[in-house]
Amino acid sequence: MNKFALIIGPVALGAGLVSEGSFAHQLFLIATAFGLILFAVLAGLWSALAVRRQTWQPWHSSCWRAVGIIAAALALSWGAGAGMHAWRVHQTRSYVAQAVATLDAHHAKTGAYPPAFSLETMGTPPKWLRRPQSCTVTPQDFRFEYWDPAGMMDGFELTNTHRSWTAFD
Repeated sequence: MNKFALIIGPVALGAGLVSEGSFAHQLFLIATAFGLILFAVLAGLWSALAVRRQTWQPWHSSCWRAVGIIAAALALSWGAGAGMHAWRVHQTRSYVAQAVATLDAHHAKTGAYPPAFSLETMGTPPKWLRRPQSCTVTPQDFRFEYWDPAGMMDGFELTNTHRSWTAFD
């Protein structure tokens, strides 16, 4: 049982970090949790029958330890994925805030946004801003967008007219 815990813990942590809280990862965790709950209910019924017959001591069973280890691994994977997702959102929005400050400074000097603006001028853009459509700048306006992998085709945009992030599908 100790080997099982030593293997499943890092695997769950790695899955959460690699998937970064994506929608597919969340669905997998939900499906696995439902399966674990169903298994626990059936094992609980079996334990109740076995205790009634006084042939089994369920608190010494490796079955319940495995349920606990799997539940802890699911929680660990969910926490790691949610943490990575929150970090990606913060990283993306902080980068865009710096880009908006640069664009606003240029607009204050010249009265227009730069016609050719690249996110690479501020350093390597975050992962979610590496698509060509992520940044659109014209002399009159600008628009930043990113697609959030934690939702079903959820996108977020920030424009010069709406200075806060708004969701779109």
